Amino acid sequence: MRLSILLLTCFTLPLAAQRRAMTFEDFIALKSVSDPQLSPDGKWVAYSVSVPSLQDNRGISRVWVAELATGRSRQLTGGPGSDRQPRWSPDGKTLAFISTREGGPQVWLLPVGGGDARKLSSLADGASDPIWLPTGAGLLVVSDIKWPADQETDRRNGAYPTDARIWTGLMWRHCSDGAGDRSDARRPRRADDRHRRRRRRRRVAGRQGHPGSDARRFGRRR
Repeated sequence: MRLSILLLTCFTLPLAAQRRAMTFEDFIALKSVSDPQLSPDGKWVAYSVSVPSLQDNRGISRVWVAELATGRSRQLTGGPGSDRQPRWSPDGKTLAFISTREGGPQVWLLPVGGGDARKLSSLADGASDPIWLPTGAGLLVVSDIKWPADQETDRRNGAYPTDARIWTGLMWRHCSDGAGDRSDARRPRRADDRHRRRRRRRRVAGRQGHPGSDARRFGRRR
């Protein structure tokens, strides 16, 4: 709660002092704080701070820690990619987090007391949502996998290109008999439906004795 009040105060005071409309530059300069994780001893909180990047066209996240007693905070991660989802080890000496610094999202470990982060997982489809085992001997993660591994979409994108058609327009006909149920008034009509209706009109006209009809040919027999 103290961390949230401090962050809200930092965002509110400058804007209130300037008393002007927020610009786009002001908006993208705002930092987003999320996913707070309290340390096992209750003295520290780890969280993610995301900053929008116009160059990368996405948000860049870093892992921070703050001391609850003093409110002092410091950034723990940096470099290429994004770092998010910090998780404390049961003994509070190590932070596991998800990082994309070497391609896809993988689990990395960082000693809180100091030192470099090291990569822990190398899953082909990436990892997310790490959870420490109670003993601290390992972590559980979530990874999206394709099953079966041989997907039809992969084959079509390779040796079997997709047979697709592009339609730029559709034929629509608004029909209504002027009475009764009109729920069928906006049903799309195909060209063959229109052809059947034309043939039906010709038959009706023929029975009424129009030129070229069967009624003219045979109707005057005695």
